[in-house]
Amino acid sequence: MMLTQEEARILGLEGCSQEQLLYIQERLDTWPFIEISDRDRPDMNKLLPCIQDKEPFFQNDEVRVLFLQLLRQMRLVYKVVTEKKMKEGKKKEASQTDVHDTLTQLHKPGREDYWLLPKFENRLNHWKNLKIPLYSNDYKATESNREINEKFNPEGNNSALKKIFENYKDYITGEQLQDVPFIQSQPEDIPMPDVTHSTYSLPKNIILYGSPGTGKTYRTVQYAVAIVENKPLAEIETEEYGDVVRRYREYKDKGRICFITFHQSYEYEEFIEGLRPRLADEDGANEGELSYEIHEGVFKAFCRDAETVPVTEQAQGLELAPNPTVWKISLERTGDNPTRRECLDNGHIRIGWDGYGPNLSEQTEYKDGGRAALDAFYNRMQPGDIVLSCYSHKVVDAVGVVTGEPEWHDEYGSYKRLRKVRWLAKDIRENIYHRNGDKVLTLSTLYKLSIPVAEILAMIGMGEPAGQPAHQEQQNFVFIIDEINRGNMAKIFGELMTLIEESKRLGAKEEKRVHLPYSGDSFGVPGNVYIIGTMNTADRSIALMDAALRRRFSFVEIPPEPKLLEGTMVEGIHIDRLLDLFNRRIEALLDRDHVLGHAAFLGLKENADMAALAAIMKNAVLPLLQEYFYNDYEKIRLVLGDNQKTQSDDVKFIDELEEGVELFGPHADADGTRYSIDLKAFENPVAYRYLGLDNGAGEDAAPADEH
Repeated sequence: MMLTQEEARILGLEGCSQEQLLYIQERLDTWPFIEISDRDRPDMNKLLPCIQDKEPFFQNDEVRVLFLQLLRQMRLVYKVVTEKKMKEGKKKEASQTDVHDTLTQLHKPGREDYWLLPKFENRLNHWKNLKIPLYSNDYKATESNREINEKFNPEGNNSALKKIFENYKDYITGEQLQDVPFIQSQPEDIPMPDVTHSTYSLPKNIILYGSPGTGKTYRTVQYAVAIVENKPLAEIETEEYGDVVRRYREYKDKGRICFITFHQSYEYEEFIEGLRPRLADEDGANEGELSYEIHEGVFKAFCRDAETVPVTEQAQGLELAPNPTVWKISLERTGDNPTRRECLDNGHIRIGWDGYGPNLSEQTEYKDGGRAALDAFYNRMQPGDIVLSCYSHKVVDAVGVVTGEPEWHDEYGSYKRLRKVRWLAKDIRENIYHRNGDKVLTLSTLYKLSIPVAEILAMIGMGEPAGQPAHQEQQNFVFIIDEINRGNMAKIFGELMTLIEESKRLGAKEEKRVHLPYSGDSFGVPGNVYIIGTMNTADRSIALMDAALRRRFSFVEIPPEPKLLEGTMVEGIHIDRLLDLFNRRIEALLDRDHVLGHAAFLGLKENADMAALAAIMKNAVLPLLQEYFYNDYEKIRLVLGDNQKTQSDDVKFIDELEEGVELFGPHADADGTRYSIDLKAFENPVAYRYLGLDNGAGEDAAPADEH
């Protein structure tokens, strides 16, 4: 059934791209209402934000599809029950209770490949041929009726479905879906798609989780490139991985992608901002004494670089740098003075410390201070940066763009160091105290400010404040955090716990900024910054994450893929069967968080010999099993199949030795069982006869009879 205009409005798709509409239509055509399998089960809790609000926030297109499937079912059930009542002469339309009761029964677990339960044949006999897709055919329901009911009614008293019925009654009780297809035609009153919008959008905060070696970090490359290039992930996954990696590195070099790794010692100060020790103060006074400066953390710096500068047509051609730095400069002193007037009239800025001469080097002794200011003037300030002329401790009188490199002009009596500037505004009196995070401008000659460029341009009428529509396309940036759960996330993220929410991003309706504790800067997370984390479930379970942070991320499981090893054989051992059997045994004995990844075995596709397999088993598989089962060798033997080896010619990886009498005497109650690991067995194909040989041993069968 085609997506209609009304449905597009409900899902917030008006004005979206044609590609996104086609994608959602494709999912509607191919998905059952809830496509559930043992491995991939969409979380019904994703629907709760949609249920609570008449203008819901949809986390991604998957949630849109789930929600619309539910609405369509409610609409169809309403029609079925109403028509039935009319035929029975009741002349009364279906109520919210009728719709709820019908859906509750339809969604009972325990049935496969069914449409309407027999219980409803009497009530809906005329309509029993109407098929309402609910579960996929491979679903084996295990949930109780109570658990299903709680998913639909988390607050009890049928509140969830009741809210949906109340909020969308006009849609549910309206005419049957016979509108002009929204995708195939574009009526005049429907705006044409804006192709600058991201297609196949992904959530802003994603965590890829799985056991070791399943390819989580590998997949971050594909996710990052898809986000940066505004392409569907499925399209990137079909491309040659080497080409995707090449583009990933290019974007990383350009600053569009950043990759870091959390660890136990990682702190807020490294991530957002903190204090860093340095010698000498800003202008070099008291040189040799220890002082502290506020240092920008990696994520704060990344967000500053990612914040797009929305400018008006007036500001085009200013030759701004891609991510310009904003500088404060004091021209001689505050207030009116000859140096200030000369600079504004002739298009440049000037600073002093002329006594050091025109050429500065590592040997220069900064006896009169100025080391930091001169370093900024010569090395850190770049053409395309913004410079503000300080008139007083709160007021600036000019704004300009740096256009030249440092020069020495001996014709001036003082302040001989010069850089050319294109003044955008002169002789103004703008108070920037609040824009500067409620901080006054200090006496230091030259230093960096944290005011967004967009705010500076808006202040002088050449731009639009952050969050307003821009005349240039916004670029996506991706911040990747490997091993995200190995750090103390609540401590590292701090106030980001609020700011990373999609609805709180800069430019969103509920955008939020906070004043950071060290610098006092007003900080927010731009809407074009995507955060991708990877989580090793064997290291720490998802359930142990900070709850507030956990609900702000969308979780994508990256399971092992034995199919990637199909066709790989070593001495008759099917490696894909070997891995699959290991993982099924581990999941039965422990859990699915500790299964083995396929990455360790991929090398066998190129080097399929027994020595390589033995090395993998000894150096990768066995240590993991010892860690997972806390050296419980009885369970490790179950995983390796040693417990099934009862024949005389069997070769065991781990042998069980009964030495109770020998060690403790005949009357001791102590358990004398020891286990001996035979490392050479890993090099013997016979030892694998219960782990993936052609004789069916991969299915736990006994070895073939040789006689």
